[in-house]
Amino acid sequence: MFKQCCAEPSLDELFDDFAMQLLMRRDGVTESDVKALLCDLKDIRKAALGGINRKPVSDSSAGHAPDRGETPLGSREADKLPIRFI
Repeated sequence: MFKQCCAEPSLDELFDDFAMQLLMRRDGVTESDVKALLCDLKDIRKAALGGINRKPVSDSSAGHAPDRGETPLGSREADKLPIRFI
């Protein structure tokens, strides 16, 4: 089924797997549903990461790890993300 040794399967390989097709049919999920959800998540992630204002590095922060653009869970920006759970 998988083309590479010790690698995770691609989405196309998963969608071609008969067991996966049976599970998706049982749950009423289509390939287009999954791809649309992944596109939505990609757009949300891009918006979230692009909307973060980074502070310039100063001498006082030399001992701290660099900011990687991660938003703390309790911040106001994280509360505004339009994440939908299905």
